[in-house]
Amino acid sequence: MTKNDFDGVANIYDRTARFVFGSSICEAQTAFLPLIEPHSRVLIVGGGTGWVVEELLRLRPALEVVYVEKSKNMLEAAKTRVGEGDASKVKWVNDPLENWETSAQFDAILCHFFLDVFEYGKLEKFIVPKLVKLLKPEGKLLVSDFQQSNRIGQKILLWAMHRFFRLTCHLESRTLGDLHGALKTAGFTAIKEAYFFRQLIFSRVYNIKN
Repeated sequence: MTKNDFDGVANIYDRTARFVFGSSICEAQTAFLPLIEPHSRVLIVGGGTGWVVEELLRLRPALEVVYVEKSKNMLEAAKTRVGEGDASKVKWVNDPLENWETSAQFDAILCHFFLDVFEYGKLEKFIVPKLVKLLKPEGKLLVSDFQQSNRIGQKILLWAMHRFFRLTCHLESRTLGDLHGALKTAGFTAIKEAYFFRQLIFSRVYNIKN
């Protein structure tokens, strides 16, 4: 059984997110895109159906983008969002981040609603350290995701959402871990942050401590 397999929900993922969270997920992902410099090399990991790459290229047309996505169906949907004029700007990689090998480093890395799918030990030992290696010393890591809440309604929503994706996508994670803590332990420092959907969703910009 393949873990973190989003092929089966690719065609309903965006509609479901909009139905439950309105515009909050889109707002979180775009909040800090203007901080990316115009001629940057950008890595997008777990970008899903790709609307964020469409928005990013609209905002910064001179970017060089590498798009790493495990789900073939998500990747194919993302490709349809990039016009012929921008096709040469994006390299598509259908592979899990943990398996993908490259010697390149990036000016910015986007991890939107991606880190929460991993079992915490794997996140801390393999995924976050790989992000450290992929990011240039002066680069920016943009992360949007969910965080734990003390509100009963939000706790129920997180549980139901996690249960749904455990059943349909075979998530590795059994609960929402401390993503900020894992990044901080690896040497990342948050330099910007914003909150959405009554603080259930966060968006942060990190850099590496020098």
